[in-house]
Amino acid sequence: VNTGAAPVEVEGWWVQDTFPHTYKLEASKLPAGSPFNVAGKFTMPVGSSVYLYNGTGTDTQPTNNSAAIYRNTTHHFNNAGDTLYLKRVDGKTMSYVQYTSYREKIGPLSCS
Repeated sequence: VNTGAAPVEVEGWWVQDTFPHTYKLEASKLPAGSPFNVAGKFTMPVGSSVYLYNGTGTDTQPTNNSAAIYRNTTHHFNNAGDTLYLKRVDGKTMSYVQYTSYREKIGPLSCS
């Protein structure tokens, strides 16, 4: 979720679990005409959310506020418990979500 006051370019950032399985955020993976594709860069508008689904499905045509992206691979980000990290291009961890099948802990988000 982009809770800031400005759009955030996340092109090349990735989500990684503890294994580590990864999914890279790239504008080239977005449907044509996506408002998240700004000049060929994956950019999150103010107040927008990205939902990353494991398994097969069809990426939705994002609105200005949300995008659903399917990895279309076997399941890696499991429901039994894991930690997912949001990492910048340089590898810096920007945020994380740690969860079990019963609870979650969300880490801080820093876009600097």
